Amino acid sequence: PTAPGRTATTIRMARLASGIRLPYAESGDSRGAPVIMLHGVTDSWRSFERVMPLLPRGIRAIALTQRGHAGASRPSSYRAHDFAADLAGFMDALGIMSAVLVGHSMGSMNALRFAADHPRRHRSDGSKDRPLCAPDTGHGCDALRWRVAPHAQDRALPALGLLQGP
Repeated sequence: PTAPGRTATTIRMARLASGIRLPYAESGDSRGAPVIMLHGVTDSWRSFERVMPLLPRGIRAIALTQRGHAGASRPSSYRAHDFAADLAGFMDALGIMSAVLVGHSMGSMNALRFAADHPRRHRSDGSKDRPLCAPDTGHGCDALRWRVAPHAQDRALPALGLLQGP
């Protein structure tokens, strides 16, 4: 099922200034608030394929395939900093200044690294200065509970120097 008025999902390829190529899927209002979804390890934008049609039509939903996965470029380095730099380059290529970040598993870790490296480019939930990430349910974002997953808070937030809110 698709939310009333929701546009069809379009698959595209972004070429970053660094030369990296990243496939992505996009749907919704191109002028709406951007929501960028980052998949877990060994997956692709398809991790969010069943979620995208259910999202509110007023948002610009973007599911990105990250480096080394599916049809994306396969460079030699896969550090969290590299993924964060790719996300910044991707947002630059699409003309997005800031976005809500949704991550699953590895995508959550990359969203947190991006937030640490580019604090003005992510939109938080307003009460805690951090990106919004989906819980690691094993089923992508089926629950649509966008917050930092508890398992990521214990390890990732202190490692990135981000404070844990109550």
